[in-house]
Amino acid sequence: MQFKNRELAAGAINENNRASDRGQQDQKIVNILK
Repeated sequence: MQFKNRELAAGAINENNRASDRGQQDQKIVNILK
């Protein structure tokens, strides 16, 4: 289950990398992964 969650988070990070105006969302995902 944890692996699947990491996969979903990685996908969300990739989307945010494409949308540079969503930097705050990136930070939220990083906090979840910690």
